[in-house]
Amino acid sequence: MQVSGEMTECLEVEVVWNHYQHACIHTDLGNFMESLTYFQKALELYKAATNNHRRGLPRLYVIYGGLGNSYSGLRRQVDAEEYYTKCLELKPNSTKFSNYELNICRALYDQGPARYAEASERVEEFIRRREQEYGKEDTRDYLAGQAFYILGNVRICQAEDPSPLITEEQRKLWLNDAYNAHYKSLKCLRATLGEEHHKTADAWMRYAWHLEQRGLDDLAINSLDEALKIFQNASNREYRHAEIARAHYKLSLLFQKKGKNEQAEIALSRAEKIRKTILGDKFHSATGLESYDDLVSHWQL
Repeated sequence: MQVSGEMTECLEVEVVWNHYQHACIHTDLGNFMESLTYFQKALELYKAATNNHRRGLPRLYVIYGGLGNSYSGLRRQVDAEEYYTKCLELKPNSTKFSNYELNICRALYDQGPARYAEASERVEEFIRRREQEYGKEDTRDYLAGQAFYILGNVRICQAEDPSPLITEEQRKLWLNDAYNAHYKSLKCLRATLGEEHHKTADAWMRYAWHLEQRGLDDLAINSLDEALKIFQNASNREYRHAEIARAHYKLSLLFQKKGKNEQAEIALSRAEKIRKTILGDKFHSATGLESYDDLVSHWQL
């Protein structure tokens, strides 16, 4: 049986979309090695297609952006920056705001103090443009929330920069900026993505960190409980074991700090049980919060 040229074209388009969509799903789940493999294959198939066949394919810039996401998730930030740059060079002018404009900031600040200023400038410029377009109370979509989340992370990085040239006053200002940014992020993500989305849970986790830093431990516990509710809901719990374990561990630290030893032990036991399931034969007793941070994507830290 002969396959017509039109049918061949349809099959080629379907195969590229299949690889692209699988890559996006794995990215959302934090399976970055798998997403990288699928994006690389999607790019290979895209380049093999004729110009005529490319009409129905994903845009090249989003494949490049996807590769940037995969490399960033794997902490290969120089590679991530390269692909985000390629992506943004090809981004159509009709797309005023892109998540890749923000994701490149992650790739920059994760390269260390020498790139903090550039990451800060990029995300601040993005926020200015959004405010000019939609106003200061921007809840048009989740991108404003993501922008403030990343801005808050940049400010924390700047505040923790070990350079002796940074004054304590400046560090406090950056931490205060980070608190305000993460609060705005949480507010926006609740309004745009809703109360059951994992990005909203990530924002609750970040907000809890700030509350604990300010000595508001009861409010921090409430924020962690809100995050847990989301991570454990029906749409998330099968895929968010690492996040659930980390939230339980952070709760155990707060309970211990408040002298609630029984609750601390229960939370720690739950955390370690999940962590043991995740690590399997590679399991070893946790040595601190880092053992739980290592379970999740750095995008969630």
